[in-house]
Amino acid sequence: MNTLLDSKIEPLCINIQRKYFLFQFQITYQNCYFSIDHPFSSVSWRPMKSNYTQFCIMLFICIGLNNSIKGQWSHDFSLNDLSEWSGNVQDFIINDDEELQLNAPAAGDAFIYRSSSIDFDTVSFKLYHLMDFAPSDNNQSRIYLALDNEDPSVASGYFIEIGENGSDDALKFYYQNNGTPIFIASAAMGAMATEPATVRIEIDVFPSGLWSVRTDYDGLEFPTVELEFMDAQFSLKESLFFGLSCKFSASRADKFFYDDLSVLPFEMDTTPPDVVSADPQNQNELLVTFTEPVADSEAQNISNYTLNSQNPIGSDKANALGTQYLLTFSENFDASLIYLLTVSGISDLNGNVMTDQMVGFLFSEKPTIGDLLISEVLFDPYPNGEDFIEIFNRSNKSLDLKGMKIINSQNEEIKTIDFPLKLSPGSYLALTEDVDFLIQEYKPDPDANIEFQELPALNNDGGNVSLVNESNIVLESFDYSEDQHFQLIDDTEGVSLERISFEIEANTFNNWQSAAENVRFATPGYKNSNTITSISSDQEFSLASEIFSPNQDGDNDQMILNYQLEKPGFLASVTVYDAAGFKIKQLSNNELLGSQGIIVWDGTDMDGQISDLGIYVIIGNAFHPDGEVKHFKLTTVLADFID
Repeated sequence: MNTLLDSKIEPLCINIQRKYFLFQFQITYQNCYFSIDHPFSSVSWRPMKSNYTQFCIMLFICIGLNNSIKGQWSHDFSLNDLSEWSGNVQDFIINDDEELQLNAPAAGDAFIYRSSSIDFDTVSFKLYHLMDFAPSDNNQSRIYLALDNEDPSVASGYFIEIGENGSDDALKFYYQNNGTPIFIASAAMGAMATEPATVRIEIDVFPSGLWSVRTDYDGLEFPTVELEFMDAQFSLKESLFFGLSCKFSASRADKFFYDDLSVLPFEMDTTPPDVVSADPQNQNELLVTFTEPVADSEAQNISNYTLNSQNPIGSDKANALGTQYLLTFSENFDASLIYLLTVSGISDLNGNVMTDQMVGFLFSEKPTIGDLLISEVLFDPYPNGEDFIEIFNRSNKSLDLKGMKIINSQNEEIKTIDFPLKLSPGSYLALTEDVDFLIQEYKPDPDANIEFQELPALNNDGGNVSLVNESNIVLESFDYSEDQHFQLIDDTEGVSLERISFEIEANTFNNWQSAAENVRFATPGYKNSNTITSISSDQEFSLASEIFSPNQDGDNDQMILNYQLEKPGFLASVTVYDAAGFKIKQLSNNELLGSQGIIVWDGTDMDGQISDLGIYVIIGNAFHPDGEVKHFKLTTVLADFID
């Protein structure tokens, strides 16, 4: 009989580890080796004569182990299965992103729960939660971590509440005694007041009643300790249920999301701390944030930090939890440099010593005149879309935009950037009230930089966009007009105006052009489709390219005539002729020129029709009040046309 079993049972390998109480368990079938290690026992077995006997023993051990850990569970919704949940399960779905999502038919309340008996002394709760709106008293979430009854109205246990009137929405912790909530503690005020409100939470509850709460309000995988408090009013071993409760209006009936839920035994910390960030606070102070509390004596040892081969002159604990330290340096930071801070020799409170780590940072300065330029404006968006403006950091410095004002001087409406926002040298940034719409409609480059920001209302026919710094200095102002669009575009709805050259003043009429069709008529957050990088030339009058094709493909869509003069004040007249000498279009008539700039031909004739393919002659005359006269003659080729 053993021979029959041997022929049908495939080799089996089972590997189970529990770090709680240093418990480890390993089984290998056939060559049958397994070991058990924890503070109370140590067992090792060698191969046995009967494989069947070995299999039975291993199966018995596995069953026993499974019974000992029955209280723990985790759910990442990777399978379309809600069979373990009860309550208003019909009001929830598992969406395409493998998240639990509220999907109720109308406004109301929904509550689901599952069995969650806890039979271990120290418990770890983990979850991800997103509310795709700004929470309120009418749109509120409760996460019941531990209840002794499936009915929350009569149960005892603990829950977290998110949502209240005003802008102080936070993670608020409650003990519930036979259905009566009693407030215990709150995390950071306002941290859940944004839209969307997102958090990843990890909570360790120890037998002493100590609660250690780690959070990340970006929903990332590495929460840091934010809050610790004591409460031992309810024994978690009396808990039988875990639940999720949503209170919602009709417009929020599908805006609650959950993922990565688990109730597990506490895992002994064997992970050393990591450096989360290094953030300049001013010109010579740097705030270093760790993933967990660290040993104070080591964190205050300045020799454990190196910046450009130098140590700080001081290190001070910056928060009560011991996760942040403020470093002071003898030399001021330079906004044009990239810094690398090396951190070493620092351990957490359990003695886990970190390996050497490097973290980079930029010191950002407030923008001054010439640093920040307007590069693109969408003032007539598609229906259900929003305007956007794009700015460009022309400087070699990282710029701190917090406090900068965006103004429409025509209607005197002002919007201020009131959150930390940095812009790297040579980078673009699009600001809009609907980031998702821009991404869905224009499919920008993956590296496009787009941020939510309220903007002043922009009229569809013309208006103004001005950038003003905290000192009320106008950094740049642009008076836009729908007439600056390419005249052969019949409908400019959803088409942005792009700046052609950053070397030319913003209010030069010809320095703006409709975004190309091949980029869906806008380039939010990345390089413009019509941009030219330089107008430098050895000649006073020159063409950026001798060949152009006004077909809205973003490649030389216009003829661009560059001029660079030794002095401003010339009056220029520029005319286009065809190869037979017939006048096609007057590009300028006694136009006052600066010392440098551009004159643009879009390929149309005097009747607004696209010109024929062929060779054209550009003839110009420039006169200065001091009597100086300049003449030029250039040749260009119109090589394509609009269908």
